[in-house]
Amino acid sequence: MSWDNVSSIKNIKIWTDYSDSTQGHLFINNNHQLLLNVGISFNLKSGTTAGPTQQEVSNALSLINDQDSGPLKYLKITTAGRYTAIYDPSLALSAADSDAASAESGTYDYQLTYYVYSPTSMNAEAHAEGVALKLDYTDTSGNRVVQETSATGNYYTKTCVYVTCYPAKLYGMKGESRTNITYSSKAVAEADCWDYSGHFNHSGDSFTVIWFYIDDPYFKLFYFDGCSDPDENDAHNPYYIYKEHSKTKWDIVYNAFFPNVKCGAFDYGVQIVLRSDMDDSHTTLLTEHIEVHQQQNQITFLGAHTSVESLNHATDMSNRVRIQAYDQFGNSTYIVAFSNGADAMPLSIS
Repeated sequence: MSWDNVSSIKNIKIWTDYSDSTQGHLFINNNHQLLLNVGISFNLKSGTTAGPTQQEVSNALSLINDQDSGPLKYLKITTAGRYTAIYDPSLALSAADSDAASAESGTYDYQLTYYVYSPTSMNAEAHAEGVALKLDYTDTSGNRVVQETSATGNYYTKTCVYVTCYPAKLYGMKGESRTNITYSSKAVAEADCWDYSGHFNHSGDSFTVIWFYIDDPYFKLFYFDGCSDPDENDAHNPYYIYKEHSKTKWDIVYNAFFPNVKCGAFDYGVQIVLRSDMDDSHTTLLTEHIEVHQQQNQITFLGAHTSVESLNHATDMSNRVRIQAYDQFGNSTYIVAFSNGADAMPLSIS
């Protein structure tokens, strides 16, 4: 066994990618994860060249509590997930908009990574925890070697990461003592829309992009359940229909659409089908292509209205769109969106 060739630890360290590599920050929401890096090198006995394998080192290393060398109390190890963004409380307070990154320059024979999170069932009161290292292996002669880098450990070099945990961030509407989620809108430029097909006599077509966003320079809407990649060939029906009488033989029809496209900054095309009712046996008003220029921190909706002459059928519809959304740290919020006009997009948040 290659452990027989090891005489001692040459160097060992645990660090994070935070600007101060001895610290880490986690939200207690069952989603947010912190990446811990571990580096270790060994001194080998004279005349030997083979050390332990990467898997043997991985099996021998474990994360322990820095105070008492016992198991972790408020953190659990997991596999990499979606919410691994580095939370920097100083940047959040100073309204900056970037992740910090440490400059760990050590050179190690073995480097391992661990992801930890703080389950709400284990850490309901925002306890912090120091994370140290334990190396535990047995050579072929049956000699067990245990070395711990914790404050009470037996290894002379101490290395640990101090993880500060925060309650899950809360979101709400304006007037609530929470970080606000709100919405804005913008008319679609003529160059960004064109007809696939149209029926009836209609005029004054107008299209609007509407987006929800977190009203904060640091936190962003990052993901929502059930979101999808854009598909330009998928024609979307409205969830909201309202007919308003304009003048003899003319009506104004309002529609609202939810393309269900994932968060992120990118351009995408979408088809929307303007309708005066949802009876498939009735002729639709218009099928339109819209080019959306989505930015970070947005969940996008579309609004449309058109003046229609000699409309045969019309039935108002006012459904609601329910979204379980998350910021980049996995803090969740429940959004209920509904429409009441061409541009208005009221919402409720919990």
